[in-house]
Amino acid sequence: MEEMINAIFVGDQEYFHKEGEINCGKVYIHSHIGSRLAQEDALYFADHTSTNKLVLAAVDGLGRYNGGAEAAKVCVDVLHETLIKFNGEIDTYKLPQYMRMKMRENSTVMRNQKRSGGACMTIAQIDLNLNQVEFFSIGDTLGFVETYWSEKVFETKSDKKSNKSNGVTRAITSQLPGLEFNRSGVYQLSPGDRIHCMSDDVDKVINYSDVESSKKISHYFEVIDNAKNLGISNQDNISIVSFELNR
Repeated sequence: MEEMINAIFVGDQEYFHKEGEINCGKVYIHSHIGSRLAQEDALYFADHTSTNKLVLAAVDGLGRYNGGAEAAKVCVDVLHETLIKFNGEIDTYKLPQYMRMKMRENSTVMRNQKRSGGACMTIAQIDLNLNQVEFFSIGDTLGFVETYWSEKVFETKSDKKSNKSNGVTRAITSQLPGLEFNRSGVYQLSPGDRIHCMSDDVDKVINYSDVESSKKISHYFEVIDNAKNLGISNQDNISIVSFELNR
């Protein structure tokens, strides 16, 4: 239990799997490098016992730009620091500003001013007192809720709008001011529900018709575990962090 509390996983391994019980449910962390040479995803989990809230986050470093892995690390580090500072609360406007400021201070992220590192990010904040979850997203990382019976009942909207200044998917970078996290609204949880945050490329290797017909969203885990055997050229890093509420 103690190992899972305030656990930050930053992409420095080809394959990562961890799971653990906490007093109200179970946490799962899966990540795979895919066919890329570097792992640029980052995952985060924290149990804020003073407010009885859990926070999950998935960050997708922009691999086609310098410093993607470092930008992802900045995102989870700043998220952790601000949650401690503000007692578990998330400010959708200030948080990306803090992240952008830290990226400007990071010489690796800022290796090239015109092509600096960036990241997309989805955060899930779970209120265990009210049994509610709210998602916060920038870019095309995803968050969703599935029932105990593996039926998807809520999903964040992927934001793939381009920014004219550099053509990248909308994301947290050191250069783009004024962006805020999009809020999903509050979803009421039921016992057995599973909350997921994941990098954007897991869904690209899933046959959605198979998932919908079988109602087994757990296929995502199988895809990650078998990523090296998919035979897909240039398969991106794929990562997911999940929490299952006790029945």
